[in-house]
Amino acid sequence: MNCNGTGQFVRTLTQSNGTVTTGVDDFIITASVKVYNGASFVMLATTIADAQESPSAIIPGGIFLVRTQNRLPDWNGVY
Repeated sequence: MNCNGTGQFVRTLTQSNGTVTTGVDDFIITASVKVYNGASFVMLATTIADAQESPSAIIPGGIFLVRTQNRLPDWNGVY
């Protein structure tokens, strides 16, 4: 990850027929919170947006996928 909240990640995709491909996504952190980790305060990403660099290897038709991912709140064990 870059200091400006952008970066890339590489995914390994395995289809049901056993074909294995990789996908590269660019991402940007769009929301974060400041948390105390026991020694100092750190920034924790809570929302990222990402987009594939190349068309989907699984979905036919050359579709580019764009996603928004949100971190769920911590579970405190109480129902």
